[in-house]
Amino acid sequence: MQKQTNSQTLLIFSKEICKLKREANNHFVLDINKQYLTDQELDKIVPPTPGIGCPIYLTHGLPKQFSAVPLITKNQIHFISIERGSEKSVTMNEIFGDETNQIASLKTRNQGGESTTIIDYTLGIVYSLIGDHICTIQPADLSTLGISVDDRRFGLAALLGTNILYKYLGQVFYKKRTGFQVDVWEAVEFGKTIDKKKYDKIVTTQYFVPTYAKESMFGYIPVGTVTNFYNQVSSSHYQLTESKYKEYHDFGLEIADAEYESRFQVNRCYPKPESRKTLAFHFTCKDDYCDPNANEKYYEILDRIKGAIIRQDSISSSRISNIDLEFSANKDSEIIAYITFLEAPTIEYSFKSKEFYLTKSLIQKSRNFYAENDEDCFKKNANVADKFEAIAYCAGTKTCVRITSINDIEENWDHGSFCRVTYIPLRNFKRFNHELPLDKIQDSLGSSKISFNYITGLKSMQYQLSQIIETISRKQENGEDLRLFYPVYRQYKLIDNRDHVLVSSEVKNLGDCARSCLHSVDNKCATFAFCTYPDRMECLTSTIPSLNMSDQQQSFDASCSIYSVNNLKDYIKIPNRKFISASTIQTLSPKSHCASLCSSNEQCKSFQFCFDDYSCIFNGPYTDSASQYSTTCDIYIPDVTQKYSFTGKKIVSETFHTELNLTLNQCAALCHDWNTIDEICQSFNYCPKSKTESSCNLSKYSVKDSAAETTESNICHNYIKTEDRNVKKQPYKAVKDSNNLNVFVFIVLFFALGLMTGFGTPFIYTKIKSLISPSQGDEVPLEMKKSEINEEGDEITPV
Repeated sequence: MQKQTNSQTLLIFSKEICKLKREANNHFVLDINKQYLTDQELDKIVPPTPGIGCPIYLTHGLPKQFSAVPLITKNQIHFISIERGSEKSVTMNEIFGDETNQIASLKTRNQGGESTTIIDYTLGIVYSLIGDHICTIQPADLSTLGISVDDRRFGLAALLGTNILYKYLGQVFYKKRTGFQVDVWEAVEFGKTIDKKKYDKIVTTQYFVPTYAKESMFGYIPVGTVTNFYNQVSSSHYQLTESKYKEYHDFGLEIADAEYESRFQVNRCYPKPESRKTLAFHFTCKDDYCDPNANEKYYEILDRIKGAIIRQDSISSSRISNIDLEFSANKDSEIIAYITFLEAPTIEYSFKSKEFYLTKSLIQKSRNFYAENDEDCFKKNANVADKFEAIAYCAGTKTCVRITSINDIEENWDHGSFCRVTYIPLRNFKRFNHELPLDKIQDSLGSSKISFNYITGLKSMQYQLSQIIETISRKQENGEDLRLFYPVYRQYKLIDNRDHVLVSSEVKNLGDCARSCLHSVDNKCATFAFCTYPDRMECLTSTIPSLNMSDQQQSFDASCSIYSVNNLKDYIKIPNRKFISASTIQTLSPKSHCASLCSSNEQCKSFQFCFDDYSCIFNGPYTDSASQYSTTCDIYIPDVTQKYSFTGKKIVSETFHTELNLTLNQCAALCHDWNTIDEICQSFNYCPKSKTESSCNLSKYSVKDSAAETTESNICHNYIKTEDRNVKKQPYKAVKDSNNLNVFVFIVLFFALGLMTGFGTPFIYTKIKSLISPSQGDEVPLEMKKSEINEEGDEITPV
């Protein structure tokens, strides 16, 4: 139905039009000659054109829901985006973000392969994970995903690009997905730089579809974004130069509890055991009623504990590697959280630096002061609340400069001062310096009043941190080369003398030969040779350590290699310690051979290795009181924890010796090697470090002995020997000398004589070089189908 109406004249006023002319009373007259009433939906027949960037958006008087682009009211987000550029490249991104914990994960798939990026915005760190093993660490900057230029923080609005001023355009049918109508908002920006390219005009078009879903942005979810880039070709004309398209799939505003932990893991970037630490946080319920079914809210409690720690502003989210909860079986008032922390990244990883000649005018107008060196300069800025973006240290004048804006930095080769400039684009230097190193976490958080609340039914319960106890594992303490064996002499074999060498021809590969040595009956095999001949394989095992092996005990054979058992894998390193007094004379030896010599010496219960001079010293059982701090030495003790079993919290009352400040492994080693005529250690009580130092108490009884008195303990545990208690060991005696060192002493004397006569150096150099660098050189490929050991001595899992 159409009906003609009378012609009329309309006088239209517009705030937007007035703004264009910059005159308060602007208006224009529109003469209408014909006017029809119609039932047709003309807005769908002639929809608005997105992507141009209109100078005027007639939004005055629109319903409230169209006044601004839909906002995010949640703190988490996840979605999959498919991005296409002008070059027809396609990239699929899977994104998870947590604004509260300031962390995001981006998994990217494109023609180049797959990679994962995890961003810790608190520390300004970008972790790039490639394949199964590679990790690179670099500083974040303002171009990093999801960073808001205004507050330099990660935001979900910045991630979606909805943190700028948008105007409602209208409704259109979305071309990328046929069949539904979407609402469109647009933002126009002028003179902006993106990815180091400057554009005169950028038009960002956001497409939203209405939804009744719970996870929505005020009743909408995004389905696509188109960004058009323009350059100005005349005073009134812009030319489209580039376009980028993004489609959203699987959009949600919550991350599943079970999935959260795996999405933000950066464990592989800190592979060394010393870069991790596990602590047991004991939380006690402070209310009269404590939920007996708290374990049913596992993930909620886990999240609240993690949040309580992060709110201390001393541990960033990415450093909390894992949390396991233990709910007391008979006490609903206690929850124990076993939390593994990663080491804090260094300043080199967190901030980029550059050396150049800084203009003196910038130094003079900026806040500057005296500093002795780089470290002193950083320290004096560590607690400054000013939002500065760079720190410069000029060594020539010993001047520390605090620079407000990166844009102020200029270089002057002729009249500038040579400085090292550290960039802080996220203005997070103060927060970075509040990050606790691993060795400070227990004491610092232990003295804080950490607590969390959670609600069950109509009741709210508060749990307060009561104590933090250190837990130690073998992997955390060792950090050493754990290969089973390693090559020492290429193209050599052992000579069969029937006294110290056994020959076996029933081997199929290197793994079989290695096992015949590693699993020898007397457990004294120290070296073995493996030969690959055209018609057979040959294996020779020997009790002679490689360091003690003379030329008469080996011969040249291009088909063979001699390997040494890696005794170092049986020891645990105590870093930065040395003996106050030693039982043996100092010798020179590579670390692995020092372990071999100690292992073959009945009187050696621990050894000290100093990497500055390759010195090796033997000693008796290790105690903390008999050692002191060292920057160049480490002490090694036997790993004997597998010889002890945990008996529970019932401990033996009668003990004969106590040591403080030992770890569980160190306490086990002390008990294992404590064998005097009057006292044999049968079990030990170990109390981990909490508010006091750890304690190790040795006893000649076990909790299983009928004569032993026992008590219950909430902190301490008892461990009993699992090996044969009837086997008596030799009482420990101080190591004064050893025949095992004779060959090495002979070499040292021969070397000293050679220095005087001029002919000893080549022999010693060749011998020592082959021992210190045992893994270099190529080896004949070996059949490994059924072997669990590879050529370099690593244990592998068969495919």
